[in-house]
Amino acid sequence: MSKLDAKDLDLADRIRKVRRFKGFKESDMAERLGISQRQYGRYENGEQMIPPEKVGAICVILEVEETNLRNFDERMCSAPTRTRWSQNQTCCHGNRRRAEDPATYMTGSGCLGERWG
Repeated sequence: MSKLDAKDLDLADRIRKVRRFKGFKESDMAERLGISQRQYGRYENGEQMIPPEKVGAICVILEVEETNLRNFDERMCSAPTRTRWSQNQTCCHGNRRRAEDPATYMTGSGCLGERWG
């Protein structure tokens, strides 16, 4: 088994965060991907590289753009110019979201359009 580089480990960690945010269990993901839960766990734990076709399938299941998942930087959500809004507020599309959660931006379920200061 080859050692994963930092990008692969970051991707696995981001997938885990989005999966949890979306309310999926590892077993849900494994079933939808047609693999064992053990195999899925290896992917998410960074024990094995996620094949490109599985990354694409994971993005479809989690409803996230692959480029957003691969390029997301959590520091974007803690920048001092970022306007934070609570769960009780809505974005410009009327969606109620916890905008301060990085997974919100990764999945595209938050509205960035008018929230940057």
